[in-house]
Amino acid sequence: MLAEEARRDGSSMKTIAILTMLFLPATFFSTLFSMPSLGWDQPDKIALYWACTVPVTVATFALWTSITQREAIRILARNLRDSLREKRKKTVVDRPGPGRWLSRRKSRRRVRDPTATS
Repeated sequence: MLAEEARRDGSSMKTIAILTMLFLPATFFSTLFSMPSLGWDQPDKIALYWACTVPVTVATFALWTSITQREAIRILARNLRDSLREKRKKTVVDRPGPGRWLSRRKSRRRVRDPTATS
């Protein structure tokens, strides 16, 4: 029973934190742009408000996700890396490496026999 209440409290706190992350950047920029000393009162500045607010909000959520979901992101990255390696192994054609290529080229050259007369 106590564990269930703690889980509900944790869920409620997470919801409050997410809503705060959503509204806090917009609140900050609206407060900043409402300062009369900065001269932001022209109507054409609304585009600047959104150009500042949206990227900061997205960056806030990206940072929060990367911190809270770090292990899930590592597992996803590891699975993606492994699948790309497997795909690469299947598609690589057996080509000679640089050492093998040079040794083939050397063997094709004609070597003059110093005892032979021309």
